[in-house]
Amino acid sequence: MLVGSSASNYQDVVKGALLFRVGLILNGLMAVAIGAFYSPTSGSTSFLLQENKEVKEKQRFKNWIPLAMILAVAIALRAYGLNSCLWYDEVVTLVEFVRLPIHQLITTYADQNNHPLFSLMAHISVQLFGESAWTLRLPALLFGLASLWALFLLGRVVTDKREAILATILMAVSYHHVWFSQNARGYTGLLFWGLLSTWLFMKGSRKNTLSIWIAYAASVALGMYTHLTTIFILASHVIIYSFHVLKYKKSAKNFPPFIWLPLVSFILVALFTFQLYAFIVPQVINSFQVQVGGGRVEAWTNPIWALIEVIRGLRIGFGSFLAVGIAFLIFICGFVSYAKTNTVVIALFVIPVIMGATTLVALHRHFYPRFFFFELGMGVLILTRGCTVIANFLSMKMKNMISLPNLSRITQTVLTGMIIIASTLSLYHNYRYPKQDYLGALNYVEKNRNTDDIIITTGHTSYPYKNYYAPHLKAVETIDEMRQIVSQNRSIWLIYSFPDHMEAFYPGMLSVIQEGFTLIKEFPGTLGGGSLFVCKSKPSLLHES
Repeated sequence: MLVGSSASNYQDVVKGALLFRVGLILNGLMAVAIGAFYSPTSGSTSFLLQENKEVKEKQRFKNWIPLAMILAVAIALRAYGLNSCLWYDEVVTLVEFVRLPIHQLITTYADQNNHPLFSLMAHISVQLFGESAWTLRLPALLFGLASLWALFLLGRVVTDKREAILATILMAVSYHHVWFSQNARGYTGLLFWGLLSTWLFMKGSRKNTLSIWIAYAASVALGMYTHLTTIFILASHVIIYSFHVLKYKKSAKNFPPFIWLPLVSFILVALFTFQLYAFIVPQVINSFQVQVGGGRVEAWTNPIWALIEVIRGLRIGFGSFLAVGIAFLIFICGFVSYAKTNTVVIALFVIPVIMGATTLVALHRHFYPRFFFFELGMGVLILTRGCTVIANFLSMKMKNMISLPNLSRITQTVLTGMIIIASTLSLYHNYRYPKQDYLGALNYVEKNRNTDDIIITTGHTSYPYKNYYAPHLKAVETIDEMRQIVSQNRSIWLIYSFPDHMEAFYPGMLSVIQEGFTLIKEFPGTLGGGSLFVCKSKPSLLHES
């Protein structure tokens, strides 16, 4: 038995077990059908051949030394500070999912905070090496390193080796990539599977073989099992494929020979994903229903808020707003270049953004920028292409003044190098603070409190303290509770965070805090809006009580 009959999700798991058996049958029938009808020559004609013909035979990785050096630097950048303080979502992941026995873990989907494949890998990591921040984050680090490899592979398909290497270096020192590689969540896994599946899609579009398309289906399904936003990446592939099918049929008046293997692969994606999710399908459906009808922070559902957060994050990543502006102009140059030479790259970047943003707005969901983290790889490739375009333009202007061989390449390297240096310097901010400084705030209060002082938490801060850092602290959930504690006529220390969340889910609590407490110290973190605030009750409040 995966779960006992007394478990709260027992009925859902029973349904899931039935769906799992159905999935096995469907996958078995599909395997039989492929074996019966497939021949090595069927559907071998490829599509997208008009794109970058000069690199179609250069997909094999021959220059492993540069990539090995990049990965070595990347490991060092991500290992430093890996054991720093866990933030809210990481604590929830650990407590609610990773600590579960494996038979419960694969049959539990309490909410969308669970990234199933990551939780499973983190469980294995914690079991092997013991529970700590770094073991919980280890799968994110490994996925982050793997995504650098996947970016290089994809870069070799859509551009030349030089741009692919420069793009890989840039992502290796990217503030955001390092941050998420040290974040015990599934976002670097989402990035990896997205880049890998896109590479396999491009590879399959040129070398249309069954093995490539099966590998593609597996990578997309694993991406879906990591995070459901992979569906937007899949959608871009399906749209690109459908466009070329219709384009061929319009000119040839019949279905193209390359239609069958990709179509079979898309069906396999659905079957593989269904198989992976079978045990938790009822719970996933229920979680979406709860999320759609549940509470939310209205400010976080606004695309303008998300855009501001993106700009704020880019400022940190590039060091200043000026650098962000320059990077944006370079990105536009790269975007225009790909739009002229390889529209597939533009489609791969734009379609998921449009579909994802539209979906979030339609469902009135929180518009977290991290939902689009999978776009980092394509964005870096476009940015690197922009450096090439500007370098070619400048070298043409300077060729009469400066006589140097490979002037364009030198200029390209200098431009990209400047961005790489700016990005590397910004990593200081990643190491300066933890994501959320729960331990720093608690240690400060413990050091400065008197023996009979009370320490309380409220709002989003209560869960991490109650379930991980300091179970002995009192969590205050209502204004009445707050007033009752204050009535004890003792000095009170309060720790809270996320004021926007407080306003949405604890109406009036923030006003009570502002009226009755004095802010003593703020403990910043690298998580946007994740500072912890340490307050102490005002003497007047004690006298009034």
